Amino acid sequence: MKTLRIVAAGIFSIWIGSVSSPGIAQETEPPAAGATSGCMSCHEGIEPIRERESKMARQILALGADQRDPAGCVVCHGGDPQASEKEEAHGTTAFYPAPGSPWVNEKTCGQCHGDHVRVQWHSLMMTEAGKIHGVTWAFGGLTGYEHRYGNYDLVNPEVDDPRPHP
Repeated sequence: MKTLRIVAAGIFSIWIGSVSSPGIAQETEPPAAGATSGCMSCHEGIEPIRERESKMARQILALGADQRDPAGCVVCHGGDPQASEKEEAHGTTAFYPAPGSPWVNEKTCGQCHGDHVRVQWHSLMMTEAGKIHGVTWAFGGLTGYEHRYGNYDLVNPEVDDPRPHP
């Protein structure tokens, strides 16, 4: 039984490694640790978003190389990797200091993770509808389970589960 699980895990790992997502750059070998870009001349020593050998990091590095940024910073943050001054690097093109912000992540994370960006607006954590409903229900202000109030406009989707499943 243990051998069967090991073989199945190995086949699954090979299959996962062979699947590629549409619109995502093919993986490249991680650059040497000393690879630099205009970004790294000021931000030297900043840690990478993922382990350099991970699939996501390889894809970011490949996209970055296409944008003349071997460190891949511009894929998520935008800006000009060829600039030598902060004002030019951060101010002449779209620049996102916090690329995970829900107000900009369609342009950053959404390049590769469009479904995640789309469904975030319906999540109870984003709207805080769950917290608001829980408190008002606990104190007798509401009955039932319909979430009517949130910090942002809230419309319950008509479909049972709009989130994509692997």
